Amino acid sequence: MSDTVRTGRCLCGAVTVELKGKPLAVSLCHCVNCQKTSGSAFSVIALVPIGNVRFNGPVSIFNDVADSGIGFERCFCPGCGSPVESRSPQLAARGITIVKASLFDDTTWLQPHEQIYCQSSQRWLNGGIAGIRQWPAMAVRNI
Repeated sequence: MSDTVRTGRCLCGAVTVELKGKPLAVSLCHCVNCQKTSGSAFSVIALVPIGNVRFNGPVSIFNDVADSGIGFERCFCPGCGSPVESRSPQLAARGITIVKASLFDDTTWLQPHEQIYCQSSQRWLNGGIAGIRQWPAMAVRNI
């Protein structure tokens, strides 16, 4: 694990995040629900080992259901509404959680290597962003 520590906070500062080391993956998610919660064409997400990330502050939870039928929690700041984390028992069993990358104070290090749910990307993106691997739905990975 790298000694690098990345920090961040929500818009109002009530929720903070600290990530030690590198994420396992950085992805762009074009699913309709990420579009709705981000207010944008996609959400930038970092898949990280649960033991390498620490959140502080209150979060509210919206129980969502993936297209697979599996439930997961979308955590957000109750004060400003900033998306914070997406988690599920299935991810936790693999030792993984998803951090919404917009939380990090410095995002210059973020380099998405894949896009998921390109089948629901905004039409003007022509199925996704050129030059970044595209998956029509959820990417199958061995993390």
